[in-house]
Amino acid sequence: MTDDIFGLTDIELNEIYIAVQQKRLRFEHPLALDLIKVLVRVKSASRIFVLDQVRRNRESAGIEIPQEFDASVQHALEYYCRDSDVFKKRKVPDEEALFLWPKGKGRGVWALNRSAAKVWVGKKIEQIRKKP
Repeated sequence: MTDDIFGLTDIELNEIYIAVQQKRLRFEHPLALDLIKVLVRVKSASRIFVLDQVRRNRESAGIEIPQEFDASVQHALEYYCRDSDVFKKRKVPDEEALFLWPKGKGRGVWALNRSAAKVWVGKKIEQIRKKP
């Protein structure tokens, strides 16, 4: 079953998670993928809604919940959020910004930069399919 505009299925999502767990795929913030999966279904969403959905998705898939869950998710978002100080300090191209704060910093509303996310997810799937 396809869940989003990228054609990313739950099977493919789990394929990425398994590749990370088996150390066949590495990326700094695996929770970014969880955020994409939630935010691709909505135009924007409250922080509380996103945290709840990420937790539910991980629990239903049997995927580990980090010890400091809320902080870990927030950090992953800020690492890739074009509006965050963390992202700006990284001095990376805007094309790497997977997320944004459509109502401004500190407003608790998160959204997906769909074009950047589509490219990012595609690269991750390509990476694991190239490796044995």
